[in-house]
Amino acid sequence: MATKEQEITQIGHSVTIKGDISGKSDVRVAGTINGSISIEGELIVERQGLVEAEIKMVPNMKKDLSEEEEEKVNKFLDKLDDNDDVQNVWH
Repeated sequence: MATKEQEITQIGHSVTIKGDISGKSDVRVAGTINGSISIEGELIVERQGLVEAEIKMVPNMKKDLSEEEEEKVNKFLDKLDDNDDVQNVWH
């Protein structure tokens, strides 16, 4: 969710964007986006919104892991990768 310093970009229901969207704000979509989205904030798609795009959510914080934590995360990522319902896993 947007903080006081962070803005929310809104794509209205009558707007269609064909191309790439990138930024640090949250994005609320009520219209249509065709292309790619790479943001550090939240992506909120309203009921009437349509997103046909490659979506990349950029982490806004990182955490160093212990060896044990890293092993658990890698096992989890392997399980996601093996799941037929999961299209892509990035890490």
